[in-house]
Amino acid sequence: MMIEQRRNAELLSGEDWARADFYALLSNLFFAAPNLELRNNIAASELMLAQDASLLSADWLALIEAAKGRSVDVIEEEFNALFVGVGKADLMMFGSYHQSGFLNEKPLIYLRDDLQRLGLGRVQGVHETEDHLAFLCEVMRYLIVEASPPRPFSDQRDFFNAHICSWVFKFLDELDAHPRADFYKVVGRLTRSFFEVERLSFDFEV
Repeated sequence: MMIEQRRNAELLSGEDWARADFYALLSNLFFAAPNLELRNNIAASELMLAQDASLLSADWLALIEAAKGRSVDVIEEEFNALFVGVGKADLMMFGSYHQSGFLNEKPLIYLRDDLQRLGLGRVQGVHETEDHLAFLCEVMRYLIVEASPPRPFSDQRDFFNAHICSWVFKFLDELDAHPRADFYKVVGRLTRSFFEVERLSFDFEV
C-alpha cells in the first residue's frame, strides 16, 4: 500500500486527520484479517470514542464489542471464507466487478488513468488490482494527508464519487446479507455509515 510520511500537519484540520485514519483502518481491515495488535487496538479504543463522539459512535461501539468477542483466528477464517475462497470468492471487493459485472474491465482502466494523473500506482508485490476496496481506501487516505501540500477537497470528492461511491454500497449490501458474515458484517455497517457521512459531506461542498 502507499504510505506517505505525515508532514505539514498544520495544513490539516483534526477532522481531516480523523478521516484519513478511518480510511487507513478500513484499508487494513479489507486488505487482510486484522492481526492481534490491530484487533487489540480496536477492542481497547473506548477512551478515543468517548473523547470524539460522532454519528458513527453506535457502529464503532459495535466494532469494539465484535473485536473483543472474537479471536484473530476466527476472524481470519471468516475473512478467507468471504473474500478469498477457492476459485471465485463469495464476495468481490473490486469496483470493476460491481460496475461492469466482470473483473479488469473499463472501470479499472478509468481508475488507472486517474491514478496516473494523481501520480499514484500499485506497489510491487501487491497482487490485487487497483480497484480493490482496500487500495481505494488507501488512496483516499493519501489524498487527504499528502504532504506538499494536501490535495484539494475537489480531488477527494471526484475520486470518491467515481471510484468508491459508484459501487461500494452494492458490495456492502451483499456483505450484510451473507450468511457467514459475522465480524465483517459489523465492519461493513461501520463502513457504510462512514461512507454515507463522506457522501453527504462531498455533496454539501459542491
